[in-house]
Amino acid sequence: MNKSSLTYKEILRRIHNGIYRPGEKLPGEIAFAEELGISRVTLRIALKQLVSEGIVESYGRSGNYVSMNIPGKRFLLLIGGSTEQLGIVEQYLSSLLRQNLANAGHQLELLAASALENISLEEWNAMLAESRIEGVFLGANYSPKDFDMLHLFNHTAVPMIAVHGCEKSSIYHFPKVSGSGKECFMDGVRYLASLGHRRVCTIFSENNTRGIELELYREFLQCNGLSDDPGLIMRLSLSETKNVVRRQLLGPEPPTAFMCFCDARAMQVYAAARELGMRIPGQISVMGMCGYSERLFAMPRLSMANFRYDLICAEAVKLMLRSAEWFGPGMEKIYITVPHSIEPYGSTGPVPGGVNGELPLTAVSRIFSTGLYITGEE
Repeated sequence: MNKSSLTYKEILRRIHNGIYRPGEKLPGEIAFAEELGISRVTLRIALKQLVSEGIVESYGRSGNYVSMNIPGKRFLLLIGGSTEQLGIVEQYLSSLLRQNLANAGHQLELLAASALENISLEEWNAMLAESRIEGVFLGANYSPKDFDMLHLFNHTAVPMIAVHGCEKSSIYHFPKVSGSGKECFMDGVRYLASLGHRRVCTIFSENNTRGIELELYREFLQCNGLSDDPGLIMRLSLSETKNVVRRQLLGPEPPTAFMCFCDARAMQVYAAARELGMRIPGQISVMGMCGYSERLFAMPRLSMANFRYDLICAEAVKLMLRSAEWFGPGMEKIYITVPHSIEPYGSTGPVPGGVNGELPLTAVSRIFSTGLYITGEE
């Protein structure tokens, strides 16, 4: 590829990444050529192509400006539910991805992954080409057993990035941007232990334990001075959570805190406690996980182990917009892990009555430095 083509791609990349925004004047010719390490002739050739495509507008001595009407690129988010009834995760992902793409002048479309069942790879790639989709974000959840769908995704003709799904990244032959559900959840439990809680009821989904093996989890509880009573480790659907929590609170040895798989289940704990006239956190502490916007409307505000979907989506969009650097034959595996945070708000406090020692309530968020890193290994 010649220098003018490379220069064209670099300027286009900067425009799509929002470095140069619509209506903004590009650097002067001399300074711009020096910055890019090219001759003014090479720069002019690249700019001429951008002008011919309507991406840059030239006004003679006034200079070159990014067009106000950049067509932008179209990207697709594949969700696990239906497009009429999005699940909480998909709603959150779609909102964050759409905002990050819009900031760079692009748009996001949604499609339920169930619509792809029983279609061939050729039909899938033809659909993407006809719809002018230049990249796909995978928000649906798959396991190693989903051979047909994984084959479809692993041979997609446009760049693809997983932003939600299986803990085992190796099932994807394309990049994955995620947090560590296991570490995030366990740090939430550690935080409750630091407040003096010993009987913490942990609520997982009926079909997902954040990648935590339950026998290992019981050992983890013991190592952190917590009860490993099997009756405190629960796998519940959202619909049954409130009633089961109510029975826990009315039992002979009720827990003093709940650590929930997601914020939606934490809201069910709130509902059960309120039905019984219990004060949060005066009589029971509640902690959620994920960082969905629902937490903002909890009273008191929900403490949480924040999985940081905001960082996941921001990093996924950055990676997608520079897919020319990594997409193609022999593509290296890229796994990006973002740091989670433990954010104590109003729903957690010391053990009621000073049992196990009275401990002060932390008011400042603690950020766990799992780090943001890119690696070719899981």
